Amino acid sequence: MIIHGYTVSALGRLADTREHNSTQVPRRAVEGASRLLGVNGREFVARLGMKGLENVELHWKSSDVSAALVTFAEENDLLSTEVIVSGIRPEADRQALEAAQAMLHSVCETVGETAAEDLLQASERPAVVSIHWATRDHKAMSLVKDMEICFATAFLERAFASGKLMP
Repeated sequence: MIIHGYTVSALGRLADTREHNSTQVPRRAVEGASRLLGVNGREFVARLGMKGLENVELHWKSSDVSAALVTFAEENDLLSTEVIVSGIRPEADRQALEAAQAMLHSVCETVGETAAEDLLQASERPAVVSIHWATRDHKAMSLVKDMEICFATAFLERAFASGKLMP
């Protein structure tokens, strides 16, 4: 499956777009992410505990089969927030994107900035929209970027499998 990737800055501006081919994502990593999603349900916080990411927590929220809101944080520093949208239920996708936009507004407000709304322009589906927050730990951020697509692939595979069963 082709997953449309959008990267948005901490000020809400579109920084990059690209396509990810899910067949090129390391299968073991996708299976590990899928297991974590299967064990923990729709809303959870889990420490990744992987080499280089020992202190990184995954904050997962998915109130619908179609969309998820995911944040990677290291101690008290936000590294990235992802909105994963499948297109199965457009209203759920819209709500997830709006929740991320509200987060952008809140963060920008605290530093006296106004957030752009480029995130809401992500129209292709399935997609992962990544907000990359400022961080001093570039090594962790590089590893998190790899994990973003693994979790997006795992979620989307599960969404489309369960979507086929829906009326």
